[in-house]
Amino acid sequence: MCEQFKCGVHFAAIEIHSRTIRSQFLHISGLTRLNMENALLDKEETININYMALNFQEEIRSFIRSLPDIELKHDPMSEEAYFYGSRNFAHFHGPRHIDIRLSKSQQAEALRTHIALHHQYAPQAGWVSCVIETVEQAENTKQLIRQAFDTCVSLKTRSKLAK
Repeated sequence: MCEQFKCGVHFAAIEIHSRTIRSQFLHISGLTRLNMENALLDKEETININYMALNFQEEIRSFIRSLPDIELKHDPMSEEAYFYGSRNFAHFHGPRHIDIRLSKSQQAEALRTHIALHHQYAPQAGWVSCVIETVEQAENTKQLIRQAFDTCVSLKTRSKLAK
């Protein structure tokens, strides 16, 4: 009984000491308890956003893989590039960014309606960039991927007819 009491007192002293250190740290660093809690919430929010981005990326991957005759290849632009025939029409840059190759008219419309961003390096080839952080962005991205795929099919069909 006496030992349990000593343990309880010992643990209570550790808890008080821990609170004192935490309070001294907060004082020294200029953080208030509210700021510390907000920082932790921001970190949790970042983790949730990253988790959601990975889910959206997997959703986009599944959508692309459901399209017929698609090949996943390594490419100088990305280790995860999707091809129809010899044409790269989409590739990822991390979990939240994808580049999509559209026709010029599709590219202009995607940029005009703000569902895509200007591609940094090859906009002249019809490339656009998409950020995937929300359900709406994921749906818009799938729509653009479908357009890019349809363009690839159309180009390949026209090429065969011309031969």
